[in-house]
Amino acid sequence: MRIARFPDGPQPVRYCRGMTTKPLFVPLKTRYFRAFESGVKTIEYRKAGPRWNEATCTVGRSVVLSHGYSGARIAARVVRTERVLGSTLENCDPYQASDELLAIHLEMRGPGDG
Repeated sequence: MRIARFPDGPQPVRYCRGMTTKPLFVPLKTRYFRAFESGVKTIEYRKAGPRWNEATCTVGRSVVLSHGYSGARIAARVVRTERVLGSTLENCDPYQASDELLAIHLEMRGPGDG
């Protein structure tokens, strides 16, 4: 395992062979962060587009769920993605019913899950 250092971060980042992308950063409001933290929520919905699509949210990619932009963090990984309409969700706030959303299915990682 090699260590890559980035000028914008004091901590070294460990990369395994074949890992070529940085973890996906997902800032969350408190209620959604707490739901992931408790295990109630395992799917994050984002409006599909250039930032949130199957090419950027690939299966196996590491994810950092953040409480806001500078709060607590939870490590996860993408296990599946699918496109859904906002109208199929019970509560699609803050999206519109006609919005195409990317459902990012996540698996939480424990402290020892590299």
